[in-house]
Formats: sequence, structure tokens, C-alpha cells
Amino acid sequence: MTSAPTASSSRQSVLSPGRPKQIHDIASWRSSPAVARIFDACVEVFSPPPRRVTRVRNRWSLEASSFDESRERRAPHEAELAELDERCRAEEGCAFCDDAMWTDTERATRSGDARCVAPRNGFCGLHTLVVPRTHDPHDFSEATLGSMLDASEAWLDGARRGHPPEAAFISWNVLCGSAIHGHAQVTLSSGFPEGGVSRALAVARTYESATGCNYWADLVRAHEEAGLSVAMSAARGFAALAPVKEREIWVVGPTAQPLRLGADFRRLLRASLRSLSEVDVVRPAINAAIHWVPGLARGEALAIARLIDRGWPLLGVPDWASMETYGTSVVATDPFDVAERLRRALEGD
Repeated sequence: MTSAPTASSSRQSVLSPGRPKQIHDIASWRSSPAVARIFDACVEVFSPPPRRVTRVRNRWSLEASSFDESRERRAPHEAELAELDERCRAEEGCAFCDDAMWTDTERATRSGDARCVAPRNGFCGLHTLVVPRTHDPHDFSEATLGSMLDASEAWLDGARRGHPPEAAFISWNVLCGSAIHGHAQVTLSSGFPEGGVSRALAVARTYESATGCNYWADLVRAHEEAGLSVAMSAARGFAALAPVKEREIWVVGPTAQPLRLGADFRRLLRASLRSLSEVDVVRPAINAAIHWVPGLARGEALAIARLIDRGWPLLGVPDWASMETYGTSVVATDPFDVAERLRRALEGD
């Protein structure tokens, strides 16, 4: 039986000094049994000019990524960034900034500097918007993030009536949703969990049935042994070997209570958001999701967050196309660079 990994200190970097510098060095990062048990990888060499394309697949979830070393990520020009800053400032004083929303106790409940507001166009029977006081969508301060997570937990406590943990879902779109003002969607689904959560649970059960081991513990261990992980006590953050899009980061941690996010999990989540928002240029769009999985036969209940950098869709810089929708995700950023930035963000927190 494989148990969840533990750390000897509250903060631990699992990035080894001899870590591979590139995803293309597959012989160095795929040599560990934990990595080989979960991931397939191959390198194709093309010429002229000589270049490598590395393809990585999680053979259990079937998530796959293609890394082309010659591919460069299209970044906005200075004028485009100025345009985005102006759009963000122009929307200050939006409906979410309106003082009426912060005094209307019938429409909203408050937790610190965040409020839970009933959405006008919900997509789930039990659904709320969590809106922070600050307009800035890139305010990932401890106070703002803490208020949003506290409000989410409080709403889930009040709305949950016999729903299993896997029914809860938090979706947070930064600079790529319907409003620039930061906000998250929190839902409790009926009948069955969200599709992504259902797939994750099915993968974990299939893995455990086939191997006798806990999928989540082995997934974390694989990224540790590859040199892509950081730790805060029992919580782990890692740059994904098979990201669904640019700079994907996972945060995984045990839950002491149902639908709760521990302090170490929150610290890693904040470091992850900061590492994505402070890369290259300011104000990239970010997709983040948080969900809970029940204790399976060989493990404890866990909270899981997944985050990706979506580029700049508000500036007309598309980053999601038919390959990401139906094929293999095409990724420009090396996961080992992502892991290094995550480590620096955590150390600077």
C-alpha cells in the first residue's frame, strides 16, 4: 500500500540540485519507478534546423501534452498591456464595486472582505458568486484570498444538505470571465459531480484497483521524484508533467474537516497564484478550480486545486484551440521552469 507522503518540516523544497533543466531530458526525470508507473514520454527530433518535440501522457487520466522546444509563447506588446490596464481601471466602480451590494443583506452574505451573491444566470441549482471587496483581479494578497476562501467555505456549510464532498466545486476565472472584477463561482451539484471531478474519481478508482496503491499519493510522489514539487507540511504543490495548458500547477492537501482548506493548502495556493501572475509580464488570465475527493480505500480525504495560465484572451491572444479541445495540448512552457518559479514564490511569501 502506498501512503501519502510526509514532510519533516513545515516548508520543504523537493527540487533537487541536480534536477533536469528541460522537459526534453526525459531519461533523467522518467527514471524513477513512480514516474514510469504513471507517465509515458517520447522525444521526436526534426531537422533542419534540429529541434525536439517531447510528448508526455498520463496513461491513467489520458491527459497529454506536446512540448516543442522551438515554440515561443506569443506575449502582448507594451501598447496592448497598457490597453488592458486601461480596461481594468475603466471598469472600477462596476456592479461588484457598488456599495449597495455590500449593504444589501437580503442578496448577500459577508465573510470578511468577500461576499456571496446569488448569480443572475446560474448554471447549477446550488450556486453562488464569491466577490472580493477589491476590484483588482490580480489581488492575491493573504487578506483577499483568505476572505474569498472563508466565504466559499461558509456558503458550502450553509448550502450543503447531504451532498457528498465531491459535489462541491470552486471555479475562479481571472481576467477571462464575464467581469474584470475578481470573482469565483461556487457550486454544489446534484445527481453527479462535475464532469472533471467525475473523471478524476474514475481514474483514481481504476488505478487503485489495478495497482493496489493510492492514485493521488503516487501522482504527488511522481512529481516529487521528477523534481517538480514543493511542500508545506502535508500539502504539496507541483508543476504538472502533462499540463492541460501553460504553466499548470496542482495543489494537493489533506482536509481535517469536510469541505475545508487547511492553512498549508492556502499558503501553497497563494504562492501558485503569485507565481503565475508575476511571470514575464503583468496581468495574465488564470483559470483555477478547487474540488474535494473522498477518502478512497487506501487514502485520506483530499482537497485538490488546479491552475493554468491562459495568456491574454481579453487582448485577442487566443491560446485554446482544437488541439486543446479534442487532441493533445500544445504547451510552450517547460514544467521545470514553472516549478522553479513556484519555489521562489513560496520562499518569498
